[in-house]
Amino acid sequence: MCVCVYIYDSQKILSDVSLALSKLKRVYIVRGKKITLTPDDLFGSFTVFSPLLSSNAMSWYFLVTLFSYATPLELQKTVKLGGYGFPDISTLITSLLQEQALQTLRVHAVISFNLLLRRTVESVESCPPLLTTVYLH
Repeated sequence: MCVCVYIYDSQKILSDVSLALSKLKRVYIVRGKKITLTPDDLFGSFTVFSPLLSSNAMSWYFLVTLFSYATPLELQKTVKLGGYGFPDISTLITSLLQEQALQTLRVHAVISFNLLLRRTVESVESCPPLLTTVYLH
């Protein structure tokens, strides 16, 4: 019988997760194509990594901050104008509190995203039709 013992470096895992999360963005350019994630898609990507983190969040206060940084500046501003205020990060000492704060930010981001989307659609619809010139030979 073989007993396997897995030894892992919690600081290395923390560093790797932080790096992976810091690379997540809502808007990507891949091979010249623009790929846009919704705030829900971005939130889903963040929650994939959360089980890898220690339940004691005193050494990793970054979920909410990195989620915010992953969104475009216009969305960040709209979230703030919508009444969202960042929590006191020092009070988010457990993974549950971090996840709850992330969920709250997600809700505000979705509301703001939909507001920006609605504004964009309304501004496009209010534009006059494009004029085309036809040249006859």
